[in-house]
Amino acid sequence: IDIGSYEVSMKIFEFSRKIGFRDLNDVRYRLEIGKGVYSNRRLDPEIVDAICTILKDFRRIMEEFGVEDYRACATSTLQEAENVWIVLEQVYQKTGIRVEILSNSEQRFFGYKSVAAKEESFTKMIQKGTAIVEVGGGNMQISLFDKDALLTTQRFMLGSLRVREILYPAEKETVHYEKMVEELVHNQILGFKKLHLKDRKIDNIILMGDSFMDKLFEDKQSMKENRTVSYDAFMEEYQWVVSHSPEEISVSLDVSLEYAEILIPAMIIYRVFAEELGAQTMWLPGTQLNDGISYDYAEKHKFIKSKHN
Repeated sequence: IDIGSYEVSMKIFEFSRKIGFRDLNDVRYRLEIGKGVYSNRRLDPEIVDAICTILKDFRRIMEEFGVEDYRACATSTLQEAENVWIVLEQVYQKTGIRVEILSNSEQRFFGYKSVAAKEESFTKMIQKGTAIVEVGGGNMQISLFDKDALLTTQRFMLGSLRVREILYPAEKETVHYEKMVEELVHNQILGFKKLHLKDRKIDNIILMGDSFMDKLFEDKQSMKENRTVSYDAFMEEYQWVVSHSPEEISVSLDVSLEYAEILIPAMIIYRVFAEELGAQTMWLPGTQLNDGISYDYAEKHKFIKSKHN
């Protein structure tokens, strides 16, 4: 179970030494937990009630599937709420589900494990200079790989929800929203670029984070074949996103208005990083935190043996 910035999700997996692991069920509830946390640093009672209702539903589904073990994780965004520990105790009392908060490092580690689960593509990609760019609700992380090794990783307080909250008052009154987001991103990455990029060549970017990115690229042939898109194909969709209103994006992609609103800053952040890194290929593995948690579980219980450290 993953309690994230804007959705609560659960995946149910089956493990065996013969097949490793496969997912049986995927349930998602839209819930903007991060919104209140970023604006007033608290989890409101209505949000806590909503989390409890969702987790009770998850508990019922787990019982139907005969689940023998579970792990419920909240992302590091929740740590910013001053009342988070009281809330987690309330959640446990009402639902019987114990939620642990992952540190940023643990969250990224599981994120990498979810990508490493697609072993063949991942191993092939990181032979060349590769950046993993993960945009969440509250923050983003960039990690550089080269010749199979992780060189460096850094966190920026630049998530799509946080950027939207910072710039929301100006969004309706300016025609330069895109430029404002760009400036925010450029100011943050200047030091990182000087320190770590220098003459390093980055050929590929692995885009992690939001599953609704898939909807943008689902018609691309390369996406259907190996889940990659070229920089030019990305820019084509990018231009479409920034030239339409959240309402138009919502209708066209058949996603909620809230998703459409955070897609715009997320795409701007991805674009700025793609330009700065000079990458020509982007891979969208389509994995989530829950995939990494299950991969970790499978490794620890010896259902699978990973070739990649």
